[in-house]
Amino acid sequence: MKQYIERYIYAVTKRLPESSRDEVKEELKAHIHDMLPKDPKDEDIEKVLKTLGNPRKLANNYQDEASYVISPLYYHDYINTLKLVLIIIFSVQVVLGTIDGIIHLESNNFFEQVFEVFGSALGHAWSGLFAGFAWVTLIFWIIDYNMRKKPQDWSIKDLPELPQKKTTKISRASTMVELVFHVVFSALFIALFLNYLDDLVIDIDGVFVTEIFNQAKVLPFIPYFIGSAIFGLIVILVKLYVGHWRYQVAILYTAYEIFSSSIIILFIRTNGLIKSSVFDTIANYTDFTFDQVLNGFNSGVNVITGIIIIVLVLEITFTWIKTIKGYKKA
Repeated sequence: MKQYIERYIYAVTKRLPESSRDEVKEELKAHIHDMLPKDPKDEDIEKVLKTLGNPRKLANNYQDEASYVISPLYYHDYINTLKLVLIIIFSVQVVLGTIDGIIHLESNNFFEQVFEVFGSALGHAWSGLFAGFAWVTLIFWIIDYNMRKKPQDWSIKDLPELPQKKTTKISRASTMVELVFHVVFSALFIALFLNYLDDLVIDIDGVFVTEIFNQAKVLPFIPYFIGSAIFGLIVILVKLYVGHWRYQVAILYTAYEIFSSSIIILFIRTNGLIKSSVFDTIANYTDFTFDQVLNGFNSGVNVITGIIIIVLVLEITFTWIKTIKGYKKA
């Protein structure tokens, strides 16, 4: 059992600089023997070693300076900077990955293309996050290491401003998921109308019948779709950066929801958006007349319009409830 004393001392001293190992070894050996009775039994040795505690912690107490990758002096700043940088990198890489995925599409199937673009966006984001983490950690390690060697002078002008009242928090995780879906589906939606409008046709038994959309009606909406996608991206980035439902964020979000919903409603209610030959084809292959098919389509558009308006009102209402409630609690 006495061998455990030597093993314990070794477990402590091997974690110390070589220059101090011998001194600590002798000091620790004397301290252990002072704690033991004259004729120690195995249980006495075990009790003393247990009292001294984990060799790792004891070795840390003998260190002249604690070892950190990032010391407590800069750890809080490091974490805050890391969060901000990773959010920015994630956002940029999702956009770049989506663009890269659309440019290099290999599949002709739309659903497979969705998975391709998602994979490209997430792949870019994942690699970007690793690179961002490594660079931020390295930069802060260099700053921290050098600043700990210098006297820490400061001025009262360096004191931070008092924080604003905190309101209802915005979940960063759900907002980042929202970012991925927004960018990917916005890009695919726009790319679909720009590049694949001719492919949206009615095909019966391998024979082309008619195109579905009237290109003259669709193309004028493309700039508005792009504007809505960019507006939405800005709103999501603002939500990520601010992190709380403040009045400015709620106003911006409300404006985007009204803008994007208005474009969708105007788009689906555009006269002549769907070619009349589509209704003819449906009437020819069913028991309905042309007018019945057209009236059914218009009724469907009215229902979808109502659903969009209801969802819009609920979204805006819940957003402002969260915002106002947060200010009341603050």
